[in-house]
Amino acid sequence: VESKQGKEHKIRRMLRTKTKASSVIRGNVLRVVLTGGPCSGKSSALSYLQKNVPGPIYCLPEVATLMNNSGLKFCPDVSYDQYLSHQLAICQLQLALEDNMTQVASSRHEDTSILLCDRGIIDNKGYMTSEQWTDVLKTMDQTEASLLNNYAGVIHMDTAAKGALEFYKSGDTVDDSGNKVSRSESSIEAVALDDVMWNVWQNHPYQFRVVNNNNNKTKDPFQAKLKETMRALEAIRSKSSE
Repeated sequence: VESKQGKEHKIRRMLRTKTKASSVIRGNVLRVVLTGGPCSGKSSALSYLQKNVPGPIYCLPEVATLMNNSGLKFCPDVSYDQYLSHQLAICQLQLALEDNMTQVASSRHEDTSILLCDRGIIDNKGYMTSEQWTDVLKTMDQTEASLLNNYAGVIHMDTAAKGALEFYKSGDTVDDSGNKVSRSESSIEAVALDDVMWNVWQNHPYQFRVVNNNNNKTKDPFQAKLKETMRALEAIRSKSSE
């Protein structure tokens, strides 16, 4: 039986391995980002992937939603410094959660596990000016390239406002899993934001796009979208094992 002193030494050793380059502690855990515009089906996809993809999969919830549901909702009429503080907090919390979940998953000595992130840290770039994003990177002592390197791949799911408009939901509503979400974007704004989310990740070498397919030949378009998301995840895992 391991002594208390031995356990404390192991914990201290694990903490020392955490450097500013998160990829150093990634170990045998693949971090994959699930992103997209508002109302794209990410929550359903997370559940679907956990049930249907072989091997251990862990899910990191969307950090901005965690803060919103805690009462720290974004307020539009704030100063530059206040807005920057809000975005910086989201980025720092995102990085901390990713690092710690990766550390725990890796410590379980599973052959290969996947950490699915409901949005990654680069998503936050889409909600800031270039000046604000630069300030966040400087404060965190990071570069965009180092943050991109934290992820094995990125799966972008198009918003329902693109090609499945009848399923787009806005305002204070619930997602496909019954979780409370707040979407202020109109369908037109959702399309624009979807494009922004695609563009901020374009420097990642393994970026996949999953579109809405509502043609008459598809009996269940959303199930087809989920299956396409799973194929993208399998492609990322296959590429990472080469």
